Amino acid sequence: MTRTINSHDFDVSLRPLFFKDNDGNFFESSKYAIVRNDNMNELGTVSNRYCPLLHTEATEIVEEELNKLTNVGAYEVNTALNKTGAIMHRSYTFKDVQREVSKGDIVGMRLRIVNGIDGLHGFSAFMDGLRLVCTNGMTTTKEFYSVSLRHYTSGMDHHAIQEFSRNMFDSFDKLMVTYKDWANEKINDRRAQLILQLLPKRMAKKSLLAFPSNADGSKWGLYNTMTYVNSHESNSKSASAEFIRINNGMKITSLMNSKTYFDMDIPVLQAIVDKKNKKDEEMENVDFE
Repeated sequence: MTRTINSHDFDVSLRPLFFKDNDGNFFESSKYAIVRNDNMNELGTVSNRYCPLLHTEATEIVEEELNKLTNVGAYEVNTALNKTGAIMHRSYTFKDVQREVSKGDIVGMRLRIVNGIDGLHGFSAFMDGLRLVCTNGMTTTKEFYSVSLRHYTSGMDHHAIQEFSRNMFDSFDKLMVTYKDWANEKINDRRAQLILQLLPKRMAKKSLLAFPSNADGSKWGLYNTMTYVNSHESNSKSASAEFIRINNGMKITSLMNSKTYFDMDIPVLQAIVDKKNKKDEEMENVDFE
């Protein structure tokens, strides 16, 4: 099944930019605008060395390799684009490829790719998973297995994308080792609840409410609390909601990969949380008039 929020199938072109001098005369800039050919929207500004990888080209390279794989079953595809269409997030979920993190707790394999045609973001791909117990979307970043390429003639390497796609199973198994380590790592409720408060304020409040029904005294339980809230934060299928979930997932990964918060003394962690909460309150009370 494929679900796409806005179409990712469009072409772009580089168009010269011009500027006026003090006398009102026009001169051609050394920079170019990246322009969508279908609606003339400007996506970014680049040099003439920029070589855009279209969203359709990125997906074709990846899917050509995915379709060569055997014994993976069907995969579900979800695509979301930002407002201009310059950035695409696309995920491939293989629910038939499963690993057990702990007894009865199953995670399905998922590949996520990101492609940007704005001059700032290139192509990247990384592994994450889908917790099949309650369809929590597990979001991981480059600490596990990834490929990242810029859109320039000297830097774009399609072979690297192909190699990444072919090695998905190995990278997924490496990710499962991390998840199993988290399932075996104990964490007391006080520390877990303080770490939850380091999330963005709204998400922190919801995570604290969800903690009793998701926590099991392990780092894995803490992670499941965060991903449960992120996955169920909004039922909206809009592109903006999808991007919020993706960005929140990156914040979750950053917290989970920070040994500092899991090793420091509780009073020190409490002081960090108090400082963060005070800053949140000050931001709410700012007079913007």
